Amino acid sequence: MCHVNLLKPYHVRDPQLDPTATTIPADVLLQTPSSDDLECPAPTSVTSPTSVIDTLMSKTDGQLTPARTVDVTSLLTEFDDVFSDVPGRTTLGEHRIELMPGTKPIRCTPYRLSPEKAKVLKDELGNLLRQGIIEESTSPWASPVVMVPKADGSLRLCTDFGKVNSCTVPDPLPLPRIEDLIDRVGKAKYLTKLDMTRG
Repeated sequence: MCHVNLLKPYHVRDPQLDPTATTIPADVLLQTPSSDDLECPAPTSVTSPTSVIDTLMSKTDGQLTPARTVDVTSLLTEFDDVFSDVPGRTTLGEHRIELMPGTKPIRCTPYRLSPEKAKVLKDELGNLLRQGIIEESTSPWASPVVMVPKADGSLRLCTDFGKVNSCTVPDPLPLPRIEDLIDRVGKAKYLTKLDMTRG
């Protein structure tokens, strides 16, 4: 998409001057995407469930008996749709942010990004939009994006909600203490860690 003041007249190329040129119908040039166009396409570079399961099983370091290995592999295979490097989403929960009385919408100026980070951000936003995880908004609220380096050198897309947090009512629900969690799993024979993809 581009802003309307950047549009220029379209001129059909003479096929005799450029035999490789293809004519684009005028009605295709200015076309509003339909809801079908915004559907999430089939991922192109997704790790196959089989390779994900193989990776997970390789991390057991031979600590499982052959019978347990078969059980775990069978379980992972049965639910292979949840073991993917493409983030999913749920409609089972709804989160509400309670604002302090009298709060006005906060609109922050975007942070400056280097050309490399700006390209990563553009690609990432395009992927999230195609997957239906984010959508375009005309909200009066706006918080700046921050690109944070990960341990593997890639960049993580984050949002700086510092100013928004300062005018929200804190959630009174306390986080569990690590000591209590350790007590709950202290006698367990097997421990499992589940990490959400780009949670």
